[in-house]
Amino acid sequence: MQILQEVNSNAKQKDIACKFGINVSTVSKLVKNCEKIEKDFHSLLTSAECKRMRSSAYADVDDAWLKCFKQTCMGKPC
Repeated sequence: MQILQEVNSNAKQKDIACKFGINVSTVSKLVKNCEKIEKDFHSLLTSAECKRMRSSAYADVDDAWLKCFKQTCMGKPC
C-alpha cells in the first residue's frame, strides 16, 4: 500500500522503484492493478478470517524462519 500511496502522490515510477528496491516493471504492474489491489486489501481488513491463513503444526520452525527472514532483510546472515 505504501507504493500505491507514493504513486498517488505523483512521484515518478523510477524513483519509487529505487526507493523500495524493486524493478520499474513491478511498479507499473502495481499501478495497472491498483484498483484490484486496494479492493483486496480493504476486504482483508474487514473480513473475519483470511481464506488462506493456516496455522502450522510446527510453530517453532515458523518462528525460526520468520526470524531468519527478518535478519536477511536487514542484511544480517541467519
